[in-house]
Amino acid sequence: DDENMYDMHIKECFAYSSENYDGSDTVKLQLTDERGCVMKNKLLEGFFTKREPNEDGGTNIVAYGYLSAFKFPDVLDVYTTCEVEICKGGCNNKCPDDRPEEGEELFGEPMADSGQETTTEPFLEGVEFFGQPISC
Repeated sequence: DDENMYDMHIKECFAYSSENYDGSDTVKLQLTDERGCVMKNKLLEGFFTKREPNEDGGTNIVAYGYLSAFKFPDVLDVYTTCEVEICKGGCNNKCPDDRPEEGEELFGEPMADSGQETTTEPFLEGVEFFGQPISC
């Protein structure tokens, strides 16, 4: 994002007991609601964004959150998914939350309706795993 004209909003997040998300035996735990508001405070603090300079002279938007370790009964692996919205201008309809620390934006801060264009439908592009499951 060379001109800081885009924003990112983490919306609904779920944890699953299996990579077969729609399976009848898969346990599904909702971590955040459709606006990105944390539903399981003991597991997830919320999401943060940070703009980091890239090699091309622009910036990359990085989103991250802290998820406490947990497991489902009788399975060792936990799988997570989140819906991510990319917005031109600022993202609207974020969950209200506390002020961020210096240099960070907390996802969920309410945005004034600036008339900026946002995506009309979420753009979903598969699931990305950030590492292999931990074996115990």
